Amino acid sequence: MQALLKSAAIDDLDLQQNKAYIIHQILALGTWEQVAWMLKHYGTDTVRDTFQTQPMKLYSPEALHFSHLILDMPESQILRDRYDKTTPRNIG
Repeated sequence: MQALLKSAAIDDLDLQQNKAYIIHQILALGTWEQVAWMLKHYGTDTVRDTFQTQPMKLYSPEALHFSHLILDMPESQILRDRYDKTTPRNIG
C-alpha cells in the first residue's frame, strides 16, 4: 500500500484519522485487491459517506466512473467538478 499512499509514510497513517485520504487514494488509484480491502475494512456505507462529504479532486474520468459503480451511486449524484482532476478549478 505504500506505493499507493506515497504522500505519507504508511506507518504514520491512522486508519480513522486519515480515512478520507486513504479512501480517495484507493478509489482513484488502487487495485481491485485494495478496493476490496477498503470495503471490508470501512464498509460500503462509510466509504460512500466519506466519498460524498469529503470530496478530493484527484480522479480521472475513468476512475470516477468506476467509483460511482463500486459505491452504487447514481452518476447524477456526483458533482464532477469536485472529483475530476481534468475539470477546471472553480475558485470563489
